[in-house]
Amino acid sequence: AAAAAPAHAGAVVSDEVSVTFKEASLGMQLDGLAYQKTTLGSMPSLRCVVTAVAPGSEAAKLGVSDDWTVVSVNGANVESLGAQEVASKIAEAPRPLSVVFRDAERFTNALEPGSGARMARTTVLPPTGPYTEAQVLEVERLQSPPQCSIGAERGDLLEVRYEGRLRQDNKLFDGSAITFADGRAVPGRG
Repeated sequence: AAAAAPAHAGAVVSDEVSVTFKEASLGMQLDGLAYQKTTLGSMPSLRCVVTAVAPGSEAAKLGVSDDWTVVSVNGANVESLGAQEVASKIAEAPRPLSVVFRDAERFTNALEPGSGARMARTTVLPPTGPYTEAQVLEVERLQSPPQCSIGAERGDLLEVRYEGRLRQDNKLFDGSAITFADGRAVPGRG
């Protein structure tokens, strides 16, 4: 099954799930998501998402869940393709078929207290164009804040504070607000 197993203590948990299909019909419905990029240009970004899994299908038996994003088909990255293109690649591919999905819930669960994970990892951008390596985001839970009895609801405004540091030298490169040792303040982007 593809479902996430509990992490070993101190593990780095990836949100990517690899599933191997043997049947021609997988039993999942795909749909496309598009959003407008605001910092990297004006072209929209596409994603293909599982919107339904048929009960009793091979996808259901292997633990595929709706809301998973399709990352690759037989090793070929499909993150910038729409649902129709991804569905065509899946239909035309020989079996066994290897599909890698991204499960956002795995990422979130890895950061929960008691998960056993030390860090959660996701690929932000696959290797494309002049970039020979994937752009990877790793989030480490340093401390767990006390639980709040009031949960957020759709439409609520949430304030998130963060710092982005380079792994090599721990140099601060981004944050919700940055104050340098000399007192200079930068409002931040987040």
